[in-house]
Amino acid sequence: MNEKNNSQLKAVYSGHGSVDLIANEVNKGNTLKQLLNQREIKPEQFLAFGDSNNDLEMLELAGYSYSMANASEQVNQVAKYQAPSNDENGVISTINALFDKLG
Repeated sequence: MNEKNNSQLKAVYSGHGSVDLIANEVNKGNTLKQLLNQREIKPEQFLAFGDSNNDLEMLELAGYSYSMANASEQVNQVAKYQAPSNDENGVISTINALFDKLG
């Protein structure tokens, strides 16, 4: 049987055994793109961290995209950089390291 999927929703793995059901055009990337435009911030100035597939569009948008060490394989493929895991306070330690580089 050949059926078309005309669903307006998609299921996206969001970590911890959970699945998000979201509208096809609603995602973190689209929402943040609107916010960045309102604030006149370029995507290449944007820093983002992700670990699950509900972060993919956001990481594709960000100029500085980090996958967490415990991220899904798809997230690792999309992100430009890797941060330590969530269990190692990866977000804050990466931000601190970036501030240290700025001096």
